[in-house]
Amino acid sequence: MKVDNSEKILNTIKANPGIYTREIIRKNKLSTGVVQYHLRKLEKNSKIKSDKRSRYKRFYSVDVKEEEFPIIANLRKKSKQSLLFAILSSDDPSFDDIVNKLQKSPSTTSWNISGLIKDGIIEKVNKNQKKVYRVKNKELLRKTLHKEFSKLFHDGMDHDEDVFLSI
Repeated sequence: MKVDNSEKILNTIKANPGIYTREIIRKNKLSTGVVQYHLRKLEKNSKIKSDKRSRYKRFYSVDVKEEEFPIIANLRKKSKQSLLFAILSSDDPSFDDIVNKLQKSPSTTSWNISGLIKDGIIEKVNKNQKKVYRVKNKELLRKTLHKEFSKLFHDGMDHDEDVFLSI
């Protein structure tokens, strides 16, 4: 039984929430025009949702809530995923704690922290006269991770499942 291109693309989006158009093209070995046509058709027929927060549009199945979009989008980025691991695995780490744990430059760490703050995933707070970072809405993060974990962490990605699953 032959699966049509719309169905292939829809299945790819369901299996890879927050996927970009280029990834859909690569995974399905279809031309850009074909993929763009079917994405417009699927979105018009309310089969998928999209979100454009940066230069790229990400696609989600209709069962993904819009409040989950920034979490999923950021977890698809290795650097931001590592940063979230560092924050979750520490008790309210300071900027220096995070830099030391990640072993990335302060400017790279700062840029990634700013993105997570802007997307409402983490926040900077004062604790004992020291600025520290923590997850802003742990319950939303927990629900999203439990629901989407197997889709977000595959393809040989390095991660410590216990950190995310324990929240």
